Formats: sequence, structure tokens, C-alpha cells
Amino acid sequence: MAEIRISSRYAKSLLVLSQEKHLLEEVNKDMKLILNTFAKSKDLQRLIDSPIVKSNQKIKVLASVFNDKISKLTGLFLATISKKGREKLIPSISEQFVNQYNIIHSICEVNVTSAIELDEKTKTEVKEFVENQSKCKAEISYKIDKNIIGGIVIRMEDQLYDFSISKKIKRLKQELVLS
Repeated sequence: MAEIRISSRYAKSLLVLSQEKHLLEEVNKDMKLILNTFAKSKDLQRLIDSPIVKSNQKIKVLASVFNDKISKLTGLFLATISKKGREKLIPSISEQFVNQYNIIHSICEVNVTSAIELDEKTKTEVKEFVENQSKCKAEISYKIDKNIIGGIVIRMEDQLYDFSISKKIKRLKQELVLS
């Protein structure tokens, strides 16, 4: 819990600074890149978490991984976090930054799972449904899962809309068992 609070404060500081420097959009892209990179690279996460590796070495690794891909402001922020010995919080800070950015801009992240690839018309209908339900701009990521048999499952924040065939089959089984 303390980690989230600390990460949130660092994220808020970077958010305010990036707004002052008119680099908010650029820094948001950087934070998403950092978050995705840490999610994909367990080796990077282990290196940053390691108490054996010194902070100056971690700064060099972070610089070699990110500096040609991120803004100067974000690079300086990462170096500052590392110098303070808080490099373990970088993924959490990135996540908190993106969350705070999304709140400011009324953006909700949505995951849509379907049994097959959705056509553009269906994607548009899903986006309209989500935006009407949530009253925010939807950033949707799509995933295919053949186990749902058909239909779609929509996850947004703390809500789940399960329009899948597998859910309907489970419901029918329960009704048959109860009757």
C-alpha cells in the first residue's frame, strides 16, 4: 500500500512538471513504453529489483534501454528516481502516471475478448457501447480467446460485461441443475 502511495506521489510530480513544460502527451507515451517494456522483460525487472546492482549501474542500463526512445524529461526523471534508490518503483510510477493521465482526460482502458477477430463495424459498436456506459473516451485493446466459443467479454475498470456463449452455457447448466 505504501508503494502505491509513494508511486502515486512521484507520478503526480512528473505529471505536473510535464504539464508545465507542455510535454504531457510525450511523457504519457514514454510512461506507456516503460510500463510495456517492464511487463515484457522480466530480466529488466529482476535487474532493477536486485540489491546487488548499484544505482549508477541501474541508471546506465535504464539509459541504454530507454534514452533514445523517451523524452529528455522522462530520462532525467528516471535518473533522479534511481539516484534516490527508488528504481524498483519505476513500473508502479509509470502505471500511476498513466492512470492519473487517464483520469484527467476522461479515458478508460477497456479489454475486449472475443472468440474471433472482430470486424471494424463491430469494433465501432463496442466502442460506442463502452463510451455510453462509462461516459469516458475508451482506449480498447482486443484479445482473442477461443474458449469463450462466441460473443464478447468487455472488461472496463471494475465492470464486466460477459456476452459470451460460454457464459450462457454455464447459466443454462446451472438452471438445469437447480430445476
